[in-house]
Amino acid sequence: MGADGAVFPYLQCVAAFRVALEAFELVLTLRQRRNFLSTKMRPEMEGLIPEEKFQKAQAYGKEKLDYGIVETAFNVTLNLVFYFTYFMPYVWDLSLQIMQFAKPEFGM
Repeated sequence: MGADGAVFPYLQCVAAFRVALEAFELVLTLRQRRNFLSTKMRPEMEGLIPEEKFQKAQAYGKEKLDYGIVETAFNVTLNLVFYFTYFMPYVWDLSLQIMQFAKPEFGM
């Protein structure tokens, strides 16, 4: 508590940091995705791998990044819901009740 009795907003700071971190990673992912959109091989790569294999690798890389973007968006949303609904403390209390039911001497 501060001098005026206010409590520091830890939860909001953690959520904001998490969103900022994921936003930064999204920017990096989108920059990498631009490389996978290219259909031309770099001059130094020509002759090292066949054109068909290069195209398949580009398509696979793009699809993998696209899936990663969707997965990250889902996970961030789910984590924010868990943060702001206090789901984890609820699960902790529920697990304690289950353990006390299963083994009464476990009580705290």
